[in-house]
Amino acid sequence: MIKEGMLTNTKDERWIHQMLSKVIRPRGYEQIRANAEGYELPAALSRKDGEIAYIPDATAVLHGRKCYFELALKTERVREVASKWKLMSMLAAAREGQFFIVAPRGHVAFAEKILKQHHILAAVVRI
Repeated sequence: MIKEGMLTNTKDERWIHQMLSKVIRPRGYEQIRANAEGYELPAALSRKDGEIAYIPDATAVLHGRKCYFELALKTERVREVASKWKLMSMLAAAREGQFFIVAPRGHVAFAEKILKQHHILAAVVRI
């Protein structure tokens, strides 16, 4: 069962499991945490004001570097998505890791548009 947090109510746990099985596990990541049943929950993230807490869809470590993974699904809540992605991008960079946007078919253009408009550093992975 997905833990409720900012923006998690729009996601289906099946997509997160698909991201784990097609992107994260095959690439050799370790210490995988995910907002899905059967996994330890990633730590909630918040900005300095502490009002809004975000739960990453998944985090994992590769070669000692922590990486963040977010599932990109079309939504009307673009501002909130951009804010969450920007925070994760900054954290990944600070920890010498990477931030990945995992986009199912039909959602890639949505993800790329947000990244470009809000100047967010992330790699888009298609599933």
